[in-house]
Amino acid sequence: MAPSRAGDPCSKRGHSVRDYPQSGRIWHGVKQPGNPWYDGPENITQCPILAGTNFTYEVIFSDEEGTLWWHAHSDWTRATVHGAIIISPPTGTNYPLHIKPDADEVIVLGTWYKVDVMEMIEHALANGSFPALADALTINGQPGNEYDCSSDSIYRLSVDIGKTYLLRIINAAMNEELFFGIANHNLTVVGVDAAYVEPIDVEYIMITPGQTMDVLLTANQLSRYFQMAAYPFADTNSPVERSKATALLQYNGQDGPSLFPVPITTLPNYDHRDVAENFMRMLKSLVHSDYPIKVPQNVNTSLFITVSVNLLDCNGTCGGPNKNGLSASLNNISFELPQVDILKAYEEYVLPYPVLLVLAYVACTMTEFSPNLIISSLSC
Repeated sequence: MAPSRAGDPCSKRGHSVRDYPQSGRIWHGVKQPGNPWYDGPENITQCPILAGTNFTYEVIFSDEEGTLWWHAHSDWTRATVHGAIIISPPTGTNYPLHIKPDADEVIVLGTWYKVDVMEMIEHALANGSFPALADALTINGQPGNEYDCSSDSIYRLSVDIGKTYLLRIINAAMNEELFFGIANHNLTVVGVDAAYVEPIDVEYIMITPGQTMDVLLTANQLSRYFQMAAYPFADTNSPVERSKATALLQYNGQDGPSLFPVPITTLPNYDHRDVAENFMRMLKSLVHSDYPIKVPQNVNTSLFITVSVNLLDCNGTCGGPNKNGLSASLNNISFELPQVDILKAYEEYVLPYPVLLVLAYVACTMTEFSPNLIISSLSC
């Protein structure tokens, strides 16, 4: 977890030290004004962190306030290492008047895989098949009571009756859009991706992969336990995760059953598109003199962008639908990893950029790798 204040600098040391030979760290949602060299994607803004080495990042906050997150950024390594970034208002200021929490709690929604995620995605890319579905969804690292492995270690959020809590909810799941709610409790969404929004009162939220939401919860019930749950939303014919993660909201000092049954969270069906779209339409920027909305009034250029997953003819040898291969594209152009980071190109601009691509790729790959797993420590 990385606590900081709006406008503050922060330093973080990233390590690459056991299973995977290289990686970077990305500060998801941090704008890094004038400082893109520390953004994290390997071979785009920096060389990757090599096995057995470390790299200290400089993270500069500007007008972000609320919750963001950081994660590993090499293929699917973000499924293995990630954490919260908490950005409080600048010193001498406070939250907008409608946000008055007694305490705050981080809720990380994630996915759990029994397989090595890097080996899995490399296999999927090689044969054009769908990546494997997660074995479980998690709430703060625990799948919940619907899984035998977690029935005794379900995550519990303890609250005191009458108090209001700011839940900092992070969707760290790899690909799943998720509904999230708490039985018998309304939620008030007050922030999205470290920006304040007009408050909306809802029974549940729909949060997309990589997104963060700041949500107010008032503990106003008399029973002891209530279920909180996360369940996927998917508007597709492709294979989708259909499991549910559960946790407990636990009232301190209240009488009630020791465990189950408890009030169950009611969430929409996984394919309820209208509900998901209606929720997203309700999100609007906060209109406040201290947080002005700077929307450009004149548009000079319009961009038409199409993101798609295509089928490639593999002569029946691939693992996708009808033995075709899956291939993602942006405006019908597939992605090829750059062979140089931008900073290297700027530093050595004495040569044409294509030559720099080759030289920087060689510089980034000359070090001998050894198998490593990513771990990380944080200081701010």
